[in-house]
Amino acid sequence: MKSYTLLSVFVVFLVSWSSLAGAVPSFSEQFQSEQNLVQVEKRILNEVSHANGVIPGEIRQGYFQLLSIHYGNREDALSRIERFGDALEWALLFRSREGVISEDLRQRIENASNEANDSALLARLKDELKIQVQLSEESQRIHAQILDVREGLSSQFQSFYDHQPVKGAAQNPLPGQFYVLWGYNRTWFTRTDSTFVTPEGTFTIHGSQGYDRPSPFDPKVYFNPTQLSIPQYNLTLGYMFNSRWGIEVGQDHMKWVFDSNQKYQITGDFSPTLYVTDSETPAGNPVAQSFNQIKQSGNATWLKFEHTNGYNYPHVGVIFQQPLYHGPRGKFAMDARFGAGAGLFVPQTSVFMQRDQMWSWKGYDNQFHVAGGGGHASAALKITFFDQFFLLATARGSVIKVTDALVDQSGARLMQSPIGALEMIGQVGYQRSLTPKKRKK
Repeated sequence: MKSYTLLSVFVVFLVSWSSLAGAVPSFSEQFQSEQNLVQVEKRILNEVSHANGVIPGEIRQGYFQLLSIHYGNREDALSRIERFGDALEWALLFRSREGVISEDLRQRIENASNEANDSALLARLKDELKIQVQLSEESQRIHAQILDVREGLSSQFQSFYDHQPVKGAAQNPLPGQFYVLWGYNRTWFTRTDSTFVTPEGTFTIHGSQGYDRPSPFDPKVYFNPTQLSIPQYNLTLGYMFNSRWGIEVGQDHMKWVFDSNQKYQITGDFSPTLYVTDSETPAGNPVAQSFNQIKQSGNATWLKFEHTNGYNYPHVGVIFQQPLYHGPRGKFAMDARFGAGAGLFVPQTSVFMQRDQMWSWKGYDNQFHVAGGGGHASAALKITFFDQFFLLATARGSVIKVTDALVDQSGARLMQSPIGALEMIGQVGYQRSLTPKKRKK
């Protein structure tokens, strides 16, 4: 019995090889992928023959990947699966041979192993085998299981590898995909040391805390094309080379506002007299103080500065996408997306100091200026509808060092130690292939 089992498996593999040989492409660079594909198909046949028709996930996924590498389009790959169904039929028939195939036919199949290259003989034996199993109730169960395995492979290939990259395929490359995203953010910042270098002295606000300032929701602002850039927005343009890897450029428009109501450690020197306001001053009126007094009290109410137009981070990055679930025909899909990149810091900084007179704020609202740079990493969940529209929820961490922010027209500068930021971003997007692929009806 053991020798007969080995013989059966050998014949199944032989038939599957010969039935699939016609699918070998004429391109020499695809030869190795064809060999690998056949080897995986042999493993699938073995699993179907001996494991109740269950194909392990890692074998199934490896088969899909090889199909994508070997073929340049989905239709050819699905056609391969259909041809492979012929070999599946043999495997399942041999697995259920007891009570289905007559002893005489089993003996002639065993004798045919010595003439394995005789394709005509194998074809006759298969036809006779089909005639016999049609007389058996077991044949209905076999046929149902063949369809189940074949449909399972086909549907999963369409779901997870509809846009699988073609590595080394010589024809019909899968197109890349452009996408555009627009959305808004809320951001939290770490503390930073803020150093002002001015003609009147250099001083540092240690551990200065900043917070964001999102615009209150107003449809006239958020849905007005002429005012979309007023809130804290995120604009992204990207290109996916395949279903996994892509590149994108973006602009994160955040806002950073110094919290002057906290007590800080202040060091350095600054010559002008300044005016502070807090709960300890009489009736809340501004009180003149020297810089030494301000350093002792840690009162920073005389200073207001912010990057609110804004805390701008134009960047470029690399994207990796991991499929989670892809429904049939692209109607619904979920992917995890991870990215990293680097960019510049381009703020329009505003600085105001209450000095010289109680009612006069001397300040300057600057122009946009490259004032530093940094890097970021992100993780996101992408939900796609009807292949082209999607939602993206992103958590992005960034670190930016401010090296040269403008303070006023005297040439004064602001420097800040690295600021960590955590953005929670919500965006809507649209994606489209370069050459939309026609689907079969």
